[in-house]
Amino acid sequence: MRRRYDKIKFLCFVLVIVLGALFLFYVTGKQESRGEGARSQATVPQGDQTVAVYVDGQTPGALAAAGSGVILAAAPDALWIVTAGHVLERAGSEHAVQVEFSDGSIAECLQYELVRDADLAFLCIPKENLPEKCREYPVAETDKESYDALESGDAVCLTGYREGRLSAFSGVLSESWIYVVDFEQYMMVAECEMEYGMSGGGLYDEAGHLIGIACGGNGQGELAAVPIHVVRARFEELKR
Repeated sequence: MRRRYDKIKFLCFVLVIVLGALFLFYVTGKQESRGEGARSQATVPQGDQTVAVYVDGQTPGALAAAGSGVILAAAPDALWIVTAGHVLERAGSEHAVQVEFSDGSIAECLQYELVRDADLAFLCIPKENLPEKCREYPVAETDKESYDALESGDAVCLTGYREGRLSAFSGVLSESWIYVVDFEQYMMVAECEMEYGMSGGGLYDEAGHLIGIACGGNGQGELAAVPIHVVRARFEELKR
């Protein structure tokens, strides 16, 4: 009787382990399918609002830095572009800063402002310095309610320039507000590919609204971005 009882006890123990493993497999599968679904639903925003940002090097034809940017605002007399601050860290009086638009037009930027407490920079290009054909480029759309409703697992999309070509990567939001040690500030974190030249590019939600400015990736499919509410707050401070 004792031996039979032990056998039943052992079989029950094995059954519990099997059921637990099946449940874990089911939950993991649901999470993965949710992530894959979110990635497939990511919306690629209009490419005209994304630009390439170049900082000339000390030798002719060489670049000190290359990144991306997003057209943030348009005034009657100027166009405002936001990018990652580290893209312009090497810029100075001897380094020209140029912005290349999606149609290949290039404008030199003589006025820009670095934000010291966030990895951001704002470039201002007067309308008279812009090529005629690119003066009506669209401004990135933002939506506070959509941003406030963001949750982990929501679809995101990164756009930026790599090797001189506009590219887009789809991914999933991990955190909308978390302290990132490498940047020493609170940022957004997403599971999304990011390559050299895409710093300063826009991170968008599944509806195509700009939700952040990408500042760096870890080379393992994860990136950090400055949230759009921080971008807007710093931009308003700059204008004042």
